[in-house]
Amino acid sequence: MTPDDRDLPHVRGDECPRCHAHDGEPHGLRCADAASDEPTVTAVVALDFDGVINCEDTYRNADRDALISTASEEHSARLIERDLVARVQRVCDATGAGVVVVSAWRGFFPVDALVRLLRGAGLTAPVLGAVGGVKMSGDLRASALLEWLDERPEVTRWCVIDDDVRAFGDRPKRGPVRYADARFAGRCIHPRDGITDADADAAIAILRGHAPATCGPVCVDADGREVAP
Repeated sequence: MTPDDRDLPHVRGDECPRCHAHDGEPHGLRCADAASDEPTVTAVVALDFDGVINCEDTYRNADRDALISTASEEHSARLIERDLVARVQRVCDATGAGVVVVSAWRGFFPVDALVRLLRGAGLTAPVLGAVGGVKMSGDLRASALLEWLDERPEVTRWCVIDDDVRAFGDRPKRGPVRYADARFAGRCIHPRDGITDADADAAIAILRGHAPATCGPVCVDADGREVAP
């Protein structure tokens, strides 16, 4: 049985309940403990890193020092593709959305470092925090994201951009995905190898309340990657 997020003391208790910054980290992520004159964000992109703002070629071309499991913040910046981040920024520009990180990179870097990495790659949209990322497989990102959203009733529009279907539902060898929660159906974009312009267009449509027909249940292969029906 998958433990509830509350069973993980390093995710609850020592984090800011609004932005999930760890003790000792600066808030500055538009939470209740950080003063801000900027308007409240009502739309959110839940953003994964690997397979979304990088791709298989990114890792093939990276030197050994840039591997995320051993990397410094400087080295890991090489694993983020600016042109892919630009597509995420286009989604945010078109919809007024902010970003909440739902990547396993959360397990390697504190929130402020994740923000710096995104800023360094050209993202200017608000970064509201990070959830999940406490272990590599599944990492509770689905339940953590829903809890994050439940605590923020002002967020009325949201979508997920994550290449790993399995983080949000069952992983059949073929056939439609069975999402763990009905709220994910029609709100998830699963890039095959880095976010594409079509993926960005789909995310914009979702956040504008016009989910494209390609969203929602998809077919996946044995590795949990989206394939054509």
